[in-house]
Amino acid sequence: MSILEKSLSIIEFLAERPAGLSVSNIAQRVNQPASGVHRTLNELIRLGYVRQVQDQGDYALTMKPASATWRNRFSTGWRRRAAS
Repeated sequence: MSILEKSLSIIEFLAERPAGLSVSNIAQRVNQPASGVHRTLNELIRLGYVRQVQDQGDYALTMKPASATWRNRFSTGWRRRAAS
């Protein structure tokens, strides 16, 4: 599994769990070693895709993936097609 596949599996998994989860829970569910998941999460934090929920130390997605989707839809004329 490539690093891109590993990263996307974490993002997709977190997209279904808005409250966030711990590194160990994420690692278990995406079938990746916790150390690798932790490194990936830190990189996703640096890039603005993930945040650490301070109260419990869990990790959750930011709004960046959703905002990228909306930017793409508007730039490709989605709004014009929806109005038709």
